[in-house]
Amino acid sequence: LKSKNIHNVINHYNGVDNEIFFNMNLQRKDFFVSISNIRRIKDIETLIDSFASFLKTYDHYKLVIIGKIYFDDYFNLLKKKVDKLNIAESVSFTNSLTHKEISKILNKSKACLLTSESEGFPKVIIESISTETPIIASDVGNISNISSGCGLIVQKGDIIGFTNAMINIAENDNFRKKCMHNCKKKFGLYDWTNLVKIIDNEYSKT
Repeated sequence: LKSKNIHNVINHYNGVDNEIFFNMNLQRKDFFVSISNIRRIKDIETLIDSFASFLKTYDHYKLVIIGKIYFDDYFNLLKKKVDKLNIAESVSFTNSLTHKEISKILNKSKACLLTSESEGFPKVIIESISTETPIIASDVGNISNISSGCGLIVQKGDIIGFTNAMINIAENDNFRKKCMHNCKKKFGLYDWTNLVKIIDNEYSKT
């Protein structure tokens, strides 16, 4: 931008409403949640395969997949995969939910999973951080920078890596609580109110 003589550019990220997304101090239950539209780029196949492998060790866990369902060929493929792996009783697709519903589910989950092949600055990551929910996510986009210390980062498409990350969260309570504590330290960092103040302050300088 500077080479094109463009100055006074304000760089800001996605924000989150911390009046909705916060730690409600609910009891964490034995399930994982994944929040994304049901599209191929989200690589939900890897999510399902990894969770199926995880269930061989922890067969009582559940996986809740939140996101808009398009009822297309890809969704049908995912449903067939779930049936073929014989894990239909452990995996649920909720379709779209309200922000308040999503926040409550995050607050009850052990971790939030994101297996995307590509991302920019995914809002679900900062929503998860705001609810002090540990993250297991692909190393794509800005995810590793945003979620540093708040969970586990895995190479995209790495089924074994995601499986081991889930096992780590399930088995290592001290590590999970450390991730939650690190999330707490980031609380408010991406709150819309703070971001608006930053932008207003920058504009006032111009």
